Amino acid sequence: MKSSKKKVCTYVNNNTNYTKHIPQHLQRLMIEKYCKLKRLEINTEILEYNNMAHLPLLDHLINTRKFSEIVIFSIQSINVNKKFINNFVKNIKKMKKKNIHFANEGIELRSKKTLQIIENLLR
Repeated sequence: MKSSKKKVCTYVNNNTNYTKHIPQHLQRLMIEKYCKLKRLEINTEILEYNNMAHLPLLDHLINTRKFSEIVIFSIQSINVNKKFINNFVKNIKKMKKKNIHFANEGIELRSKKTLQIIENLLR
């Protein structure tokens, strides 16, 4: 099995109503399973601190060029508030060489359907 040469970063948090009930080690297991399926080799793992509802580490990951692939546990991991989701959507529309994966749903951000799911979080 060949692995990718891309820089892959994984991300988990306990800051949303959804993720606060899922232990971080279980989130990581889902991410590892997804990465194995997609042949992504994890370079870095990021954990957002509890009570950081503005998700500063995720925001930094999205806006930095260091990683070409970011694997987030779930779409619900970004569902903290409408302001964050708006900024997330705005920033990802600007990205060209970065791909975001949502392990729990088994989807990548490259599809219009995934972007629609994220935009539906705003409703």
